[in-house]
Parts: sequence; C-alpha cells; structure tokens
Amino acid sequence: MSIFQAYAEVYDLFRDEEELKKDAATVLELAASPRTILDIGCGTATHWKYYPPSVVKLSGVERSPEMIARSEFKNKITCRDLTDLRCYKQMLYVDVVTALFNVMNYVSNFFWWQYLPVTMGQYLVFDVWDYDKIQKEGFSQTVKRAGAWRRTITPLSVKSDRAVLTLDFFNEDTGKSFSETHVMYLYTAEDFFAACKKRFTVVKIKDTDRWKTWYAFRRIT
Repeated sequence: MSIFQAYAEVYDLFRDEEELKKDAATVLELAASPRTILDIGCGTATHWKYYPPSVVKLSGVERSPEMIARSEFKNKITCRDLTDLRCYKQMLYVDVVTALFNVMNYVSNFFWWQYLPVTMGQYLVFDVWDYDKIQKEGFSQTVKRAGAWRRTITPLSVKSDRAVLTLDFFNEDTGKSFSETHVMYLYTAEDFFAACKKRFTVVKIKDTDRWKTWYAFRRIT
C-alpha cells in the first residue's frame, strides 16, 4: 500500500490538539508573525485552524490525494510532491514556508530549497528529528491508541542516515487493519546548513524536550 493512502483515514485521530496549537504558535514566533504561509507536506492541514486572523493567506502542497480529500482546506492545497519544482513556479511569494511534523525526514535531498517562493528577508521554518537524540536513545517499538484504533510503529532497519519503520493499524471494534512502510532520513544540523546554498542563513535552532528540533532560516539572496 502506498504511503499515506490508508493512513489518511486515521491521521487526525493520532494528533494531539494541544501539540498542534503549540506548533502553530512556534511558527508565528520563529517567522516573526507572518501574514502569508505556504505549508509544504501539509497533510490534512488540520493545524491551520490554530493560526490567528493575522495570517491572511494559507496555502499548501501535499502529495497524498487521500489526505487532501479529508481536509477542510482542500481548495487551498496543491496535490504534488514537495520536491516537484512545478509546485513553486506559479506561486506568489510568501512570508514563510513551513514543513511541519517531520516532513523533512521524508525527503532525500534539498536541491529544491533554492526554488521556494520565500520573500527576500523572510523565512523557512520546519521541525525535524534531532539527530543526536536519535543516536543516543535509538528506536524501539511504540504503541499508541486513539479510540478503537491501535497504531504500532516497529523499526525494521536503522542506519546512520535513515530508518525504515513499519506502521501497523488495527481497529479493535471492527477488526479492520492496514500497514505502511515509511523511510525516514536522518539529518544533522550541518546537513541543513549545507542545504542553504547561500540562499538562506540560520536564524534560530530551537530544541524541545522530545526528539523534535525546530529550525528557522531567513532568505538572504
């Protein structure tokens, strides 16, 4: 089964509302209260409802049509892979491009950063797994429940630059089940600095008490 095809059905069930609010607030903080946002790899874009009215325009890019179909903002989302440069050629420039919820860990290269429609002096903001914490703590099987659904994440293969994880879903009421395999690329801060290609400069790196680390880059050329 292709990635996020069936997951779209239960994606929002496994998301923490308080965490979504906190993430929206972090974007506003790191991007100096933007008025326009392009969210790449936006999924169902449920977190958009936590941006204040001061954000006057929201748009997104998402490769999963199943995710988009379940979004209340579907008319604002373009269905393409975020590395597809055709996404950005016709787009208006924005105050901040975001990539949230480990989106960058799904991407194998960053050549496309130089084409992002970020206004000069404005921002690229994203969160990503903290490489050092991963190397120290390692992967283990985790189980999470949301209503009747149970999600089990099992590491299949872990290398220095990537992890292959199986996500198994089971509905304890209906017996319905499905499985997806996700390849997650692991990056250091130096990897992201190298990806800037003199187009962006680092503004802030914000650690959390979990695996998540935030990066804010400002466009300089």
